Amino acid sequence: MNLLIKVFFLGWLVSCSSNPHKFMRGNVVMKMSEKDAHICLGNNEVDVGNSIIFYNNDCNQYDNSIEGLGGLCKLIEIGKGRVESIINSHYSLVKTDGSFQFKEGDLVRVKK
Repeated sequence: MNLLIKVFFLGWLVSCSSNPHKFMRGNVVMKMSEKDAHICLGNNEVDVGNSIIFYNNDCNQYDNSIEGLGGLCKLIEIGKGRVESIINSHYSLVKTDGSFQFKEGDLVRVKK
């Protein structure tokens, strides 16, 4: 029985480690201009030309029906950009069309 558990656990471990993330997420770490941002997604997570979706958190909603939970947050898509260059293993430069406002700390995700 112990051998069966060990084999199952080893198979689960291998399948989890070989399965790439479906949605790579990071955040805006430095706003360079109204159109350009450094994001925390690097060379193992994005490629030049990838489309990036920007989100911010809307935490102004309240649900008093859930005990102990005064506020709820929702991710709101605010715009899109494109990876222009990879800075290093942690960071990339993204350019937007400037049609939306973003700030440092906003969430970003690679559009798949």
